[in-house]
Amino acid sequence: MNQSETKTKKPKLNLSENLIISLVGLALILIAVTAYYFFEKPTIDNSSLYNAAQPLKEELTIAYDQPLLTYEAATFDSTSRSYLANTYEALVSFDRNFKIRPALALSWGMINDTTWQFKLRPDLTFHDQSSFEASDVIASFKRAKSNPLSETQNLVTSIKEVKAVDDLTILIITKNPDPILLNKLTAIYIIPAESPDHLETPIGTGPYSFIQKTNDDKWYFKAFDDYWGQMPTYRDLHLLYIPDKFTRYEQFVAGEIDVLAQVPPVFVNTLLTMGYPIATQPSLETNFLLMGWQDPNSPFRHQELREALNHLFDPEELKKMTGGFAHPVNQFISRGVFGYNPDIETPTYDLKLAQKLISSIGLDATSEIILDLPDGLEAFGNYVQAQMHLIGLSLKLNILPYADYSDLISSGKSNFHFLGWRSDLGDASDFFLNVVHSYSEDGQYGFFNRNRYENTGVDKLIENQERNLLEVDRLKQLQNLMKIVVQDEKIGIPLFESDILTAIQVSLSWNPRADSLILAADFH
Repeated sequence: MNQSETKTKKPKLNLSENLIISLVGLALILIAVTAYYFFEKPTIDNSSLYNAAQPLKEELTIAYDQPLLTYEAATFDSTSRSYLANTYEALVSFDRNFKIRPALALSWGMINDTTWQFKLRPDLTFHDQSSFEASDVIASFKRAKSNPLSETQNLVTSIKEVKAVDDLTILIITKNPDPILLNKLTAIYIIPAESPDHLETPIGTGPYSFIQKTNDDKWYFKAFDDYWGQMPTYRDLHLLYIPDKFTRYEQFVAGEIDVLAQVPPVFVNTLLTMGYPIATQPSLETNFLLMGWQDPNSPFRHQELREALNHLFDPEELKKMTGGFAHPVNQFISRGVFGYNPDIETPTYDLKLAQKLISSIGLDATSEIILDLPDGLEAFGNYVQAQMHLIGLSLKLNILPYADYSDLISSGKSNFHFLGWRSDLGDASDFFLNVVHSYSEDGQYGFFNRNRYENTGVDKLIENQERNLLEVDRLKQLQNLMKIVVQDEKIGIPLFESDILTAIQVSLSWNPRADSLILAADFH
């Protein structure tokens, strides 16, 4: 088919939600209302893996504690993507070990430092039976960049142009060398070029095509007969939103639900005792306190104070506060994320050392220190307050509604606050670009660092790694940056990271993924 020819497509519509400029927006809210889980991963039987010769089984039902709010392909909301990843696909994807693999692009390569060539899979069709070709890819990237409903705009800012060589070959030209372009592309879903601005039906190329949504928050999908990859084991897929945890638990135990996502911690021991497998997936989210000292009156201008606070928290108490399902961290990204530094030492819990450091700079209970927190973290705030009292410091808590808290952090008027960071792209670069680099008016850098921290040397290091295409060298750069901000500058206090718990019926086999997605096609 020629680029200029009109493709025959069925009508398609859809809905969407607000723009999220950064990876952190949703995390800020979820942290305040959710307990964090960590559980020793049980062994799951994988002996019954799907055999291509066996017929499709009837249905698979997965229940979530959050609803699907949009069918927008350019969403970056983790909840929506957990639903839509069964239907939409990108040029490339992560495998279960966070490695890049081909998806709609059969192969790719670099022509030069800023030009990538992608060969598209031939003979593919969308769920509406229209053909997949280069024009769909170009239109999907335009949608990610300019659609008012897009939440993936920041992922395509490095792209200068996407153009077709022919129907099955495209070039992606970046403004500068971009070492994590492939990571970003995993989040740019490809949909038909003629899709309307406001979607009402998700139409993709994935293993499941959308059938309908019922009024009781149930979404129905069916295995796509023309899927290019391995056919899923289950013909019918039902995705349910059940907000009440007791109802979810009861339906799972009754066998009405096959996969229980986000298992409430209160049910973990009971389910294990009953013999249900519970698997862990990394949430890719770390939680920490950030300190700022651009304000000359900020007490955090004293490095001794920043160091003292890093010795202030008892890891066991933090674990208890999160219901026992979290584990301490010593840096700002999760294990398994590119850039994680295994050589960083964990500060000891040492109140005497913290008190000595405070005394050396003359701070006492009259020094004004304010901790800003979102609603839902009052218990944590009280713990921080009590710990600081033990070393002779007074702490005022400023608890705010979520929207007000987010506005405060974005304004740069907080010197001490809580933040959660989710590394959806599997790379530490986004953390350094948004949280560590000093703020730039064009929005390219420091979106979560207005008037908090500034170091021109660190800025330069961040910009250098941003364009370094040598993977081994870039890993060293990221690990060095993490050492600087954690051990040398002490810009914050790493607290804990969480895992996501998923329970499955004993008849299922499943290997959890490092990117935390629950894909129906992975169940057998």
